[in-house]
Amino acid sequence: NPVAANSTVQALIDELSPPVAAFANQVIGYTPINLDPSLGCYQENPLNSLLADALVWYINATSPGFVETYGPALASMIIPSDFRAGPPAGNITVGMIAQMLPFPSAIYIMNMTGQGLIDTFQWGAMGWAICDAYARFPQVAGIKYGVDPSRNTSRLVDLLILGIDGLY
Repeated sequence: NPVAANSTVQALIDELSPPVAAFANQVIGYTPINLDPSLGCYQENPLNSLLADALVWYINATSPGFVETYGPALASMIIPSDFRAGPPAGNITVGMIAQMLPFPSAIYIMNMTGQGLIDTFQWGAMGWAICDAYARFPQVAGIKYGVDPSRNTSRLVDLLILGIDGLY
């Protein structure tokens, strides 16, 4: 569908493009390695671990009500299906982050019971060998877990949570 050029819209694009490009090109980090999100369906990977760690920091920095009520967030779990691209080795810019996480995914902050965590990880462990829309291999911060994919049931074999003392 051809659309006729609109001089008002083009003037706005011309005016805003330089400051948007300057913002997108701001360097906000550095990585010595390629951060490829495609590894996340079956194994831990550096990009997803970095984002899980950043989520713990973000919750503690921006959710004082949660921290006052429950104490600081010690762990996070993310499902890697929202990541579209990872930055190559080198500088990381604001624009790269926007390309990597193009969707406004919700963050759910919750206080879970131990059984709730076990059930969640057991569900993920049962789909460990399936890299599907559920992306069941959770990427974590502050949590260590083990999976035995040879089992038909109860594949979760270990689950450790970081304590307030910094120990698992």
